[in-house]
Amino acid sequence: MSYSRRWIAGLVGALTVAFAPAMLASQAGQATQAPIPLSQEFAPKPYTVAADDLIRLEFYNLASIDADMKTDYLVQNDGTILLKYVGAVRVHGMTTFEIQDAVLAALTPKIYREGVISVVATVTREREQRVDVQGFVNQPGEKRLGGTQMTVSRAIAEAGGYSSLAGEEVDVRRTVNGKTETISVTRTQLLAGEDPPLIAGDTIIVKQALVFFVNGEVNSSGQKAWSPGMTVQKALGLAQGMTAKGKLGHIMRPEKGADGQVLRYKKIKGLKPETPILADDELVITRKWWG
Repeated sequence: MSYSRRWIAGLVGALTVAFAPAMLASQAGQATQAPIPLSQEFAPKPYTVAADDLIRLEFYNLASIDADMKTDYLVQNDGTILLKYVGAVRVHGMTTFEIQDAVLAALTPKIYREGVISVVATVTREREQRVDVQGFVNQPGEKRLGGTQMTVSRAIAEAGGYSSLAGEEVDVRRTVNGKTETISVTRTQLLAGEDPPLIAGDTIIVKQALVFFVNGEVNSSGQKAWSPGMTVQKALGLAQGMTAKGKLGHIMRPEKGADGQVLRYKKIKGLKPETPILADDELVITRKWWG
């Protein structure tokens, strides 16, 4: 395989994403582009109920004959709960505070005078919702999450976690009223607890890491995930070390034009364990001719 073909092979793996120019600049040791701040569309919102949620209604000042009204209510497929004396009360799309008002409004003209009773609503079981996890995870595809699990990090966990070539950036794509918007978060932010909430239908895309290559007399050759501070020693660790016949060879480093196309390759010799490796480099471990 020619070096130019190796360069192309390194890019083919980016199935749904392409590197931003700022990420390519990180080959020279620069930091990746800062993530886009959460927009209004992705800001946390109060939970609103829908079919298959379970709601607990706690009534106060009820007559003893109505003690059975203090119970859990399943939200039906039509978005209603079935309430004693009233029948169907629509709660779809409401917060718990709005449900309290709706229940009191329904009961007042039927059996209880206004101000006689009070009610507190809580969601005791949240419905499962579907999101799509794509990119560099171990088990991509559609995932079903409970309401309290509707976060980016939980969705990635349900997809089997990050694959070996997963990068630092994660995109969340959402379509509301025909308008699609995307935000970016980093794995570092997710670990720090900055975990954007999801809604049904969101798509989570884990981007590919910048890569480099290790070939020759190593136990695991091929494409590897690059990270800042990568050295020959760290690269050999990712390649599970040299074989018994291996010795440090050289690095083939692509030199690119302004358009990002590879113009030529520079051969770097005299390698040491601390020699830096840049994204798109190829570390070649050659064979000993003795021993």
